[in-house]
Order: sequence, then structure tokens, then C-alpha cells
Amino acid sequence: LSFQEADSGNALTERNAAFTAEYYAADAKAKQLLMELDEAAFAGHQSSFFEDDFPALASGYDGVSVTPVPEGFRVSYDTAINDRLSLSSEIMFYTTPLNGRRYDIVKWSSSSPDTQDSGPALWDGEF
Repeated sequence: LSFQEADSGNALTERNAAFTAEYYAADAKAKQLLMELDEAAFAGHQSSFFEDDFPALASGYDGVSVTPVPEGFRVSYDTAINDRLSLSSEIMFYTTPLNGRRYDIVKWSSSSPDTQDSGPALWDGEF
């Protein structure tokens, strides 16, 4: 029995290590895209045509969604972690940088396509 437990524990450790590697690879890819979007925001601010230049540049990336909001633009994109999970990113890019910041990260979390935008199933007290 102890050999079976040890083998089971080893398999779990290997799965955890594989997932960790997949997550950090997706995280690095999402950060690379964020860096490129920040460069586009910087270029837009330098040209004084941020409202026109930035959405056009950001929308040119595959899977990137750009939504105008009063403060600037909300940018969303997903990066695949594996075949079941993705890293969802949502960034607020400001029309006028706030205290030197061109953006704030609003969301940076893993999610499953089946559970995205749905909360947990809670008991409502009825049978």
C-alpha cells in the first residue's frame, strides 16, 4: 500500500509541476503582449492622437478586445494555459496617464471556459 501511495503522490507532484510550468509560460506570453500594448500606448501618447492611434494598434493583435470607457480604453485578452484553462487579462489604459502610469491591471486570473462569468452555485435555502 505504501508503494502505491508513494507512486500516487509522485504522479500528483508531476501534474502540479506540469501545470505550474504551463501557467508561467502563459503568464510570460500575456506579459509580453501587455508590454507590446504599453509600447502602443506610449506611442499614442507621444503622437497626441492617443484616442485614434491606440485602439487601432491594440485591435491589431489577435484576440485583443478594446472597449472605450470615459477614462480611456479597457483592453481584454485571454492566453491559453492548457486545453482546459486560460489566463484572462483585463487592462485599463488611460487617455491621460495617472501619476506616470499609462495603465492599471484590472484582472489577471486563470479561468475555465465553462465557468467564465459565472459565480459559484449557492444554495438558496429551498428544497
